[in-house]
Amino acid sequence: MLHQYSKEQAPIMVQVTLAVKILASLIVTVTVVALVLLLIILPLLAPHNLETVEWLNQAEYNELKEWISSKKGTLEKYQSTAQGIYDFKNCA
Repeated sequence: MLHQYSKEQAPIMVQVTLAVKILASLIVTVTVVALVLLLIILPLLAPHNLETVEWLNQAEYNELKEWISSKKGTLEKYQSTAQGIYDFKNCA
């Protein structure tokens, strides 16, 4: 249902509606700018601790080296098993 405003009230309601729209768009703009600052720009400005980066790289290297050495015997085991099966089938 449409509201009926008097001739004196109509311009005021238009101004109020316009003010609410401007305020809403201003709030959205400020929110977007704040999110960009928090999520993109601030992390880039944070000082990078080289000791921490070096420690993380060393930890990843050690973990990878440990994983490789734990898997080292696996290939030889499978190769020898396959060779044993092949030899058994050829001898039989």
